[in-house]
Amino acid sequence: MNARLIGGRSPNEGRVEIYHQGVWGTICDSGWDIKDALVVCRMLGFVSAEEAKCCAFHGKGTGQIWLKNVSCKGNETSLDKCLHGGWSGETCDHSQDASVVCSSNRTVDAFTAVPSPTTQAPGQNVSGIS
Repeated sequence: MNARLIGGRSPNEGRVEIYHQGVWGTICDSGWDIKDALVVCRMLGFVSAEEAKCCAFHGKGTGQIWLKNVSCKGNETSLDKCLHGGWSGETCDHSQDASVVCSSNRTVDAFTAVPSPTTQAPGQNVSGIS
């Protein structure tokens, strides 16, 4: 599973977006907590998560909302390994997009972090893996 962070002030923070069925989409913040943020941060090669943010803290996304009610234990290697309410967050709207703040430290044995292809707006920070 591919993930990226959009809209943060630095590469270690932003709105969480995941790539599923050829489309980037957001995650609903219902049930979003630090264990879910930890899985995202580790997916992106960061040591840990500092905060799990709700309420479109890093801006509202557009288009697809992929997941809702994500419930990770914190040791999963990817969000798709966590329990969740299914691949359609149709009961959510983008005012509920989940965000994270990851530690600024990278792991030594993490996936190689490279920017994902995107159509970001000018000046919008994007961080991710593919």
